[in-house]
Amino acid sequence: MLYKIMNTSLLILSLSFMACDLLERQQDPKPSNILSEEAFANVLADFALAESASSVNVKNQPVPKMDSVYAFNPLLERNIRKDQYDSTLLYYSSHTDAYKRVYEQTLAILLEMQTKRNAMVKDSILK
Repeated sequence: MLYKIMNTSLLILSLSFMACDLLERQQDPKPSNILSEEAFANVLADFALAESASSVNVKNQPVPKMDSVYAFNPLLERNIRKDQYDSTLLYYSSHTDAYKRVYEQTLAILLEMQTKRNAMVKDSILK
């Protein structure tokens, strides 16, 4: 009986701490150096495209030359410092609801790109 009371008390205490932590995170203002959800989603989409292009070798380059052909740095292209990206990644990884929204936006960006590409290919085939 005492064991059940202790387990129940421990469970209630744990849930209370988790609820307090969740409230604290929701009230925690985003630091000024953190990228917005939209900007972070665009960077993640660029990283996905760069990684995809390098693994597919769309330009049919010899393996030793691939690194220089696919040298695309989304951070450099978007004027984002590495420390800002790292801080953003750390911030969103501790704010999972926001991180989920970022990934949903990233997927939407990539899907929109794919839809436009498919429309262009279809249009060029019809001509």
